[in-house]
Formats: sequence, structure tokens, C-alpha cells
Amino acid sequence: MSISTAALSFDSLVEAAVREAITRTLGEDVWKAIGFYFDPKQAASNPEAFSSILDKMFGSGSRVLQKLITEALLKKVGSLAVVDKQGRSFFDWIQIAKAKFSSNLNNLTQKVH
Repeated sequence: MSISTAALSFDSLVEAAVREAITRTLGEDVWKAIGFYFDPKQAASNPEAFSSILDKMFGSGSRVLQKLITEALLKKVGSLAVVDKQGRSFFDWIQIAKAKFSSNLNNLTQKVH
């Protein structure tokens, strides 16, 4: 798997986590509205902008959504990390998940070779 393919795969995981968390919490219509304002595929590459849009749309409730998205994403990358009150931003959690994803990918590649 090339680096660009791996990046696309991680972006897909982030998009799936965003969709899962928002749809489960707020419903399909809200998911569609968010997709109208921001391409959820870009949440992985530009988490600050995505976080800002959630803040504008949901105010303080966006923190809850970000936590749910992060939890769904960490689950998808196989991380046992708990999203707690460590003061980490949405961007930080995306980076943690990406590092776990890359680590898992490297371990898988090493086992294959």
C-alpha cells in the first residue's frame, strides 16, 4: 500500500467516524447539512477547520460531537485510548489516531514481508 493510498484510507476512516457519530447522535438530516457546509473527507486533513465549523453550527455542543467522533475514530484504528479531559484538541486526537493507524499499517506491512 502506498503512502497516498494509506492517507486515503485514513481519510475514509475519519469520514466514517464523523458520519457515524453525527448520524447516531443527531440524525441523517444533520449529517447532510454538515456535508453541505464542509466536505467531511477533509476532517482528517484539516481538523481545525472542521472543528471551527462544528463550533459555529452547534456552539458548545460541538465539543460533545468532537468527543464522539474521536471515540469512533479511535475505535476504528484499534486504539484503546480514552478521550478524556487531558485538554487535547480535536486536532490532537486526529493526530493520535493517525499515528496509531500508521503504526498498525507498518506492523501489518512488516508481517507480510
